[in-house]
Amino acid sequence: MPPTDSKAIRLELKRQTRIFTQHLSRQAMEKVSAIGGMAGSLGNVHVTTKDRQWIPSASDANKGSWRQETEHASTFVLTCPPAFNWPSLNIAYSLSLHIQFGGWNTTLSTDVPIVVTSGMILPPMPAPAYVDHAAPPDGAPAANGADYALLHSTLDLPPSYWTVAESDNHAD
Repeated sequence: MPPTDSKAIRLELKRQTRIFTQHLSRQAMEKVSAIGGMAGSLGNVHVTTKDRQWIPSASDANKGSWRQETEHASTFVLTCPPAFNWPSLNIAYSLSLHIQFGGWNTTLSTDVPIVVTSGMILPPMPAPAYVDHAAPPDGAPAANGADYALLHSTLDLPPSYWTVAESDNHAD
């Protein structure tokens, strides 16, 4: 029969960290926390247990099996850095679920990969205007074109920024 007590269910958040360098790479898996009120962790768990049903065998009506459904519902908030993937560093998360059923050696275990985000929604970006990276716009501070191209490829600033920045520099 399925467990009717949430202490028989363990739900854990796991983090996998991978580091890549020129000469070596390392990988570590760690348990971040038990979550959702399962296995005695903090949180409220609402348990709904349906009545047992007898399901007769198709070949012999005197034989069959019992069936029972149990639902464990909870909520939780993840307080960890979001997942990301850079060439030298990768952080990924998974939910690890272990359920102990009554009987000898009857445990169900599974790991489910999840994507953890910050929850922030970026505003829509305006369509980029054509930019000539070879030369600064009219009114930009006097500098060689290479400096402008380097700055402009790193910073996404409108041409009017350079005019204001230049006038601020000459105000002294």
